Amino acid sequence: MIVRNEKYVLNYRWAKNENTDDYFELLKVIEEPRFIICDGHSAITKAATKLWKNIGIQRCIVHVVHSAERKLGKRSPSEVNHIFRNHIGRLSRIDTPRKSENWQKKFNSLYEEHKDYIEEFSFSIDEETGELIRRFRTHKNLFSVCNEIKNLLKNNRLFLFIEYGIPNNSNYLEGGINSPLKNLMRCHRGLVPERQKRMWEWYLLSRSATTVNDYIKFYKVNDLYPENDN
Repeated sequence: MIVRNEKYVLNYRWAKNENTDDYFELLKVIEEPRFIICDGHSAITKAATKLWKNIGIQRCIVHVVHSAERKLGKRSPSEVNHIFRNHIGRLSRIDTPRKSENWQKKFNSLYEEHKDYIEEFSFSIDEETGELIRRFRTHKNLFSVCNEIKNLLKNNRLFLFIEYGIPNNSNYLEGGINSPLKNLMRCHRGLVPERQKRMWEWYLLSRSATTVNDYIKFYKVNDLYPENDN
């Protein structure tokens, strides 16, 4: 996840358990940023919108495309799956307002054309009694992908990067931040959780635009790390 405002570009990766409470505690120590660029984890977006009412959230385009490819599958027998997979794969080439508008129009057109197929239900029937046991989406992966795209468009989280000139993915975070953090974890496996977090925080500070003095002031280091905590 990348948190971005006018002065600071702060990079975070929470270890092990990623939930809303963890991200809320992580983010509450900083001033409200203008944007967050993230992989779409629900815990991040819930914590961010709970903390900051006017935050802009850009979903990582690479994660959107990869998620669609994984759910729809290259070898799916469904022609509709391939149609949407190919269209969503074009997201990485969108870089202007006009292209984004055309992409949305095409997506909406495809959805309306195949709406009955996408929203189709199947039913489980008890063979002995003939009673309905449950109903479920026949093409749940396709429905899930389309529903996700619709929600991202509705909340302006898919093409926010075009409007404000921010990155459209978190690639440099994954390769430049997360990989070294994982290496630190491997090299210092014996540290207790609190000391692990301190190690990660100072490493992230070294990769951030934030200065040490800003860090001490902004994060209230004396409160985070009392004097008796060696």
